[in-house]
Amino acid sequence: PVIYGLAEDGIKYKGVIYAGLMLTQKGVYVLEFNCRFGDPEAQVVIPRLQTDLVDVIDAIIDERLDEVELEWDPRPAVCVVMASSGYPGAYEKGKLITGLDQLPPGVLAFHAGTALTDGKLV
Repeated sequence: PVIYGLAEDGIKYKGVIYAGLMLTQKGVYVLEFNCRFGDPEAQVVIPRLQTDLVDVIDAIIDERLDEVELEWDPRPAVCVVMASSGYPGAYEKGKLITGLDQLPPGVLAFHAGTALTDGKLV
């Protein structure tokens, strides 16, 4: 509906539209739209894309995406977001993060709001 609405308004959109949605007992609510991927979405989609991302972006800009064969890693992907208790409100900072050295092969860990303090990940 968003793309059709933009087209009806004479807006030719090229790119990503990210819809932030909230599912409740009363239905789905739209929280926001962004012209980018959200972090969790990008973290599962982009690593699975085997086609060169620059080629995909160039094709979008040049309106020839239909000429690009998108190749994907067929394995499933899941994103788990870990945050300190209380986030995004008041939450404890500087807590030690352990176990990343024990991730199985093929598992990726993306960081946001982390730091190295005295050689330790917090």
